[in-house]
Amino acid sequence: DTSATQPNQLAGVSCASSTSCVAVGTFVNASKVDQTLVETFNGFTWHLAASPDTSATQPNQLAGVSCASIFYCSAAGNYSNGFVRQTLVVVNAPLSTNGYWFVAADGGIFSFGNAKFYGSMGGRHLNAPIVGMGHATGM
Repeated sequence: DTSATQPNQLAGVSCASSTSCVAVGTFVNASKVDQTLVETFNGFTWHLAASPDTSATQPNQLAGVSCASIFYCSAAGNYSNGFVRQTLVVVNAPLSTNGYWFVAADGGIFSFGNAKFYGSMGGRHLNAPIVGMGHATGM
């Protein structure tokens, strides 16, 4: 739990092995706003992990996670841009970079932590909203 006095909720868990699991969900910050929650399991204990939030004053939630390997997980949820809910997709960077990328439904891509920024489609007209994001090896 991130706080003993505020609600915390896990919504999804994925394990790539018996010693590598990731769980995602939501916690409520001191301002009473939902924020993303990520916890990792190393085979012995669960640890709170850094997680991306688009804003500390607008709701951010992760609803599910899938780990293809011990080095690669993707999580999905939503965030508010202040007006409407938008899709939030988080892809972890390789473990050596200790970071994440997340993509908004409008095509905006944001790097978090030490993940390298490769560009964004934010501000450009898209024919449909973004619903997912992948990471090619070797990036």
